[in-house]
Amino acid sequence: MIYSYECPDHGAFDQIRPLSDWNLDWVACPTCEAKSPRLVELCAIQADSLWHFGAKTKGGEVNSRSQLERYEKENNIVTLSGQNDRDAIRKMAAEGKKDLDRKAKKDRREAFEKAISGQGIVNSFGEMKIDD
Repeated sequence: MIYSYECPDHGAFDQIRPLSDWNLDWVACPTCEAKSPRLVELCAIQADSLWHFGAKTKGGEVNSRSQLERYEKENNIVTLSGQNDRDAIRKMAAEGKKDLDRKAKKDRREAFEKAISGQGIVNSFGEMKIDD
């Protein structure tokens, strides 16, 4: 790793040091051996479309985009990328909830009819008989 330091007498200089020296606050100047503080450097890294870090899967590590896409397809994993995707998922969830509610209502109705069938409580249309 390249770290930058500044000698009070000779100015800035760079040194190649092990990554484990990240916390050293100063080193000796190579010219006069004076105590030289480390300079704070800003680093900006921006991922682009070619960057891929890999992913842990049930079968181990996946290190290529094509392997990851294949794994996601095989396991029905969907990556949401925008508002349209999120809206579509919400719509699908709402429709699924309606289907579950319809099925539950039908199941309750069938259970009710089975429980009271033959007791003369429900007419042939499934409506409650009211005894006068």
